[in-house]
Amino acid sequence: MNHTAKGFELKGQTFPLTVLELESADLAVIEKELRSRIESAPDLFRQLLVVIDLGHVDRTGPEFSLHRLAEMLRSCGCVPVGVIGEDSGLRKHAASAGLSMLSGKGRARAVSPADQRSSDPNRGGAVMGTLVVEKPVRSGQQIYAQGKNLVVLASVSTGAEVLADGDIHVYGVLRGRALAGAAGNDAAVIYALGLQAELVSVNGLYQISDELPGEIMGGPARVFRNGDELIFSALTVGS
Repeated sequence: MNHTAKGFELKGQTFPLTVLELESADLAVIEKELRSRIESAPDLFRQLLVVIDLGHVDRTGPEFSLHRLAEMLRSCGCVPVGVIGEDSGLRKHAASAGLSMLSGKGRARAVSPADQRSSDPNRGGAVMGTLVVEKPVRSGQQIYAQGKNLVVLASVSTGAEVLADGDIHVYGVLRGRALAGAAGNDAAVIYALGLQAELVSVNGLYQISDELPGEIMGGPARVFRNGDELIFSALTVGS
């Protein structure tokens, strides 16, 4: 009996993507700023999956080329995968640059500080349940709580990375990288009993260790997003 070998399966899967929202059509300006940011946080941008949002720039000028933009991102170590836009004429340019077209209609809405400080762990609506990790997260490990909050009942080592579409709770020292709201949740919060992180990020807005407020470093803290600013707040543990 002849059995045909199975070549592949198609499965739906969600991965965290970073939206690059352009504010300039000048590729030289974009590249200069990008390389500066990469220099300060190289691990964040290494093989970073990027979706390009062109909604705020004039693409008709001679200085702009989507193909050259995609090549520049690749030369910087990023992986451009798509373009956000509703312009049907953009589809041909995206295809020629090796990019897919994505609709921007499903992007996360901005929330108020009051919403961000809500006690409801599922306030964003998309986060369901919690992934609990009982052991320390070692250097080189990556834990991703897809569609969930993440609770680590231990420490996160330097060189480790924890990601969640919801909140991140670290009941130990957070020395590695923590990226909350990875699927587009502005209301996500990072909590740590000892904040010594290499990098913290809420829905793509990040700060590296050199930029973290010295007065809260090492102690219990929470990190949340207020518009285009990350807010760091010390926590009082116990009574």
